[in-house]
Amino acid sequence: MYLLPQIIELNLYDNDIKELPESIGLLNSLEVLIMPNNNITILPESFKKLSSLKKLDLSWNDITILPEWINVLSSLEELNLRGKKLLKLPHSMSSIQSLRSLNVSLNKVIIQIPEDLKNKGLHIIK
Repeated sequence: MYLLPQIIELNLYDNDIKELPESIGLLNSLEVLIMPNNNITILPESFKKLSSLKKLDLSWNDITILPEWINVLSSLEELNLRGKKLLKLPHSMSSIQSLRSLNVSLNKVIIQIPEDLKNKGLHIIK
């Protein structure tokens, strides 16, 4: 990833990825990250540097809880967390002003969606 800082879209669908390298944060031009059907459990701290990210698809991964710092992804418009094990969403997500679509459908457990996120006029698929 050190040689790809200008990449805008990255599709890593179904690659059995268990964790993302810290170097993902070097992709500061990245706008679309598609990573469904992997085994990711946690987002690395360097993910905070993806300030241009507009669309993030982490569906069918093993993430149970999103980090509180998810709100630093201030350009995020679409977030797909469909399927598997998601337990709850952080309250900090409600401060992502650009977020317009959130998919948390087909998770095996009940998703706790913060009230302030529900009241935001966001299109939530559950």
